[in-house]
Amino acid sequence: MKQMSVIIAVLIAFGLTSGIYGEEKALTIDECVQIALEHNPDLVRGRFTVKIAGKDVTLAFSNFLPSVSMGMGYTHSVAGPRSTFRIDPRTGILVPTTAAEEVSWWSSAGISVDQTIFNGGYNIFNYRMSRSLKRSAEYNFEDTKQWTIYVVKERYYNLLAAEKLLQVA
Repeated sequence: MKQMSVIIAVLIAFGLTSGIYGEEKALTIDECVQIALEHNPDLVRGRFTVKIAGKDVTLAFSNFLPSVSMGMGYTHSVAGPRSTFRIDPRTGILVPTTAAEEVSWWSSAGISVDQTIFNGGYNIFNYRMSRSLKRSAEYNFEDTKQWTIYVVKERYYNLLAAEKLLQVA
């Protein structure tokens, strides 16, 4: 509400200086309302709140959809060369032998689909709650918007009345 007061004070100051200098054009009531609707921080915050609430509804709805996941893996390993010993059958002496490299490949791929059939009504109630919160955010935004319009018009007419009283005095 303080921010709206600052905006109104600026508009009033602009209106008063336009009468003093005569160069600036006085704002109409519709122009004042438009400026307040574009720059009021409560309305800017309200727009974002409605947008976020809409995203929450989408997220709650996604709980009804299946979840699909995929994965792939690949492994390549090389072991060796190794030295081993064998006994020569003719002489009975240990003879070193070198084995070749052992190479192995391993790969995998998978896909899984998960679907929640029933979880005690959590998804339904969560979806309904998020829709209700979105409607609440929309109503709060509209209420703030109408209140801003009312305050701007009230203060605009109070300014006009003060200018007329100043002329009479």
